[in-house]
Amino acid sequence: SALDGHAVQPPSSDFGENVSALDGHAANLSSGAGGLLSFYVYRAQGTANYPPKNINAGNLAGAMWYLQHEVVIQDPPKFGINRLLRYKVEVRAPVALQNKGLSFGVRFAYDSQLCTGPGDCTKEYGRDGDFVGGNSFD
Repeated sequence: SALDGHAVQPPSSDFGENVSALDGHAANLSSGAGGLLSFYVYRAQGTANYPPKNINAGNLAGAMWYLQHEVVIQDPPKFGINRLLRYKVEVRAPVALQNKGLSFGVRFAYDSQLCTGPGDCTKEYGRDGDFVGGNSFD
């Protein structure tokens, strides 16, 4: 999900270094569609340090699922992942999504900070503005 252009705080010192996959059911929401949303996201990451921009991130359950089903099933772990990062995020949906009554857009995958789809990322961002994407799991 694109976090580019949205306020992101560094990992909390009481949590140390901590993982990712936003699922549309973000915890600690402070407002509804169009309002400012404040919540924690998690990201699985290796030792490389770079800004939390154009990355996959999500709730703790999503991060743990990712670790269990995609990371630790291979040796060495996928992408050299060895830590879980926690970020406090504040976002507001762009006007185009607010007009549709939405707080989140389509969830795109990001690899090495590049949007890999599904679909045409440039087209979606061009139509709806820069948004955070989400999955909804039943």
